[in-house]
Amino acid sequence: MTRMPIHVSIGMMFALAASGQSLQTFRTDYSAESNLVLVPVTVTDRNGAFIDGLKQDAFSVSEDGVGQPIRSFSEDDAPVSVGIVLDTSGSMISLLRLARKTLRGFAALSNPTDEAFMTTVSTRPRIWSGFTGDIDWLFSEVAFEGAKGSTALIDTVWVALDQFRPAAHTRKALLVLSDGIDNHSRHSRSQLLRRVSEMDVQIYAVCLDNPTPNRKAVEQMDAQHGMQLMEDLASHTGGLQFLVYGENDAQQASEGISEALRNQYNIGYVPGDKDRSGRWRRIRVKVARAGLKVYSRRGYRLD
Repeated sequence: MTRMPIHVSIGMMFALAASGQSLQTFRTDYSAESNLVLVPVTVTDRNGAFIDGLKQDAFSVSEDGVGQPIRSFSEDDAPVSVGIVLDTSGSMISLLRLARKTLRGFAALSNPTDEAFMTTVSTRPRIWSGFTGDIDWLFSEVAFEGAKGSTALIDTVWVALDQFRPAAHTRKALLVLSDGIDNHSRHSRSQLLRRVSEMDVQIYAVCLDNPTPNRKAVEQMDAQHGMQLMEDLASHTGGLQFLVYGENDAQQASEGISEALRNQYNIGYVPGDKDRSGRWRRIRVKVARAGLKVYSRRGYRLD
């Protein structure tokens, strides 16, 4: 979770504005030790349509059950630093074409000022490229990569998270395109979920599947476990999960991810509890309109 030190000078207020961080509300009675917690928020209706245009007073934020005054609020189409995890392991042999189609659609809809890097999943994680603004070139690099090897999905997501350190933009997102099956990682599922919960990266999980009538019980169980891992990665980080079974789903996933990244609210608050012991702090964001669903980070640690 981003924690921004706040100083009371007018000069800092102008510096924040110049850096592209739109603050519609800002109080100047903070001490230099205060920390602004920034929470990216996505809102959809019952049908999954993204809702924009909401005002600050439509939202409320609590930390560990205690309501927090909102100190900053913005809704803008800011550039994003995007990481991509593309599963090219053997279990994806019938699904890799759909994964590539989803990526091509996302590339076509990306913001020209976005940047991205690429990693692929197989027996071992592979980093294809660091951050680049040429997203079309990035996808062309893996256009003919075949599906082979075991699946170290958890380890590859772990490695991908490390690649965000030189990110140019405050907003960060990780696209994971996989069936969710893992059979070759050193890190555990619980270790990864703990780590993603504590980072400023929203995960958009594209879960691909090709169910067949004669699928064996053990294969069905593996598919369900994989889908659950993908769902957990998204829900723990305030991202979204997209299920892809065919061409139409791939297109909808591309459009959904792009729209989610472009229709996001950024809410900031200063926690009243100054304890820096590193304990987990639970965040809950609500919106005062019936029938709407809110996606946001579950919490953070202050240390």
